[in-house]
Amino acid sequence: MSDSDTKSTCPDIHIGKHFINKLCQDKEYEETLKSYTSVAPVYDEYMASAEHIGAKLTAETLDNLGLDKESKIVDIGAGTGALGMLLRERGYKNIDAIDGSEAMLQVAETRNIYQNYTVAIIVKGKKLAVEDNVYDVAVLCAVFCPGNMGSDAFSEIIRIVKPGGIIIWAMRAPHLFADVSEHFRNGKFEADVEELVKKGKWRHFHMPKTIPYFHGNEGTIFTMQVI
Repeated sequence: MSDSDTKSTCPDIHIGKHFINKLCQDKEYEETLKSYTSVAPVYDEYMASAEHIGAKLTAETLDNLGLDKESKIVDIGAGTGALGMLLRERGYKNIDAIDGSEAMLQVAETRNIYQNYTVAIIVKGKKLAVEDNVYDVAVLCAVFCPGNMGSDAFSEIIRIVKPGGIIIWAMRAPHLFADVSEHFRNGKFEADVEELVKKGKWRHFHMPKTIPYFHGNEGTIFTMQVI
C-alpha cells in the first residue's frame, strides 16, 4: 500500500476498494500484521469509502436472533471495533475482543467498546488463552480472507463457544478470492464448513446467505450453531 493511499484525507470508492484488496493478499500473517499496523489510524475511513457494510449486516443478523442482551460475545478479528460499536448500539455490552494487531486494538480501546482485549491470531495448532465453552456468541467480519484467517481456525473458534452457542461471520464471497489463494478455490472454504457439519461439530442455524458487502463485491454471511 503506497503512502499516497494512507495519507489521502478523502478516499474515493476506488481507493477504498484498493485498500481492502491490499489487505487480502496471500502472504504470511506477519506481513499482514505489518500492514494493519500502518493503516490502523485510517482503517475505518477507508472501509467506509468502499461502502463496506459487512459489520452492519453481521450486527443485524445477531440482533434478529433475539438472543439475551447479556449474552457473552467474542468479536474475533475485532480490529478497530466497528462491529463492536454496532453491537453496543443494539444493547450488547458483554463483549470481548480478539485481534492479531495490537495497533488496531489500541484504536478500539479508545472507544471503550469491549470488556477484555486479547492480542492473538487463530491458526491451526495454536490454542488461544481462553477456556473451553466460554462464549454464547462469536462474531467475525472481514476476517476470513487470504493473509488473514482461514478455515483452519474453525475448530478453535468452536472450542471457545458453548454448545448451543452461535457463530456468525460475514465475508466477501469465498469464490471471489479464488484467484488470490488456493484455500478459497474450487469451493474449498465451503467444503471445510461442511466437513465440520458432517463431524457433528456445528450445524447451520441459517443457511449461508448472499449479501451486498462492499462496492461491487457480493458477500456471504454464515450463521452456525455449535453442537
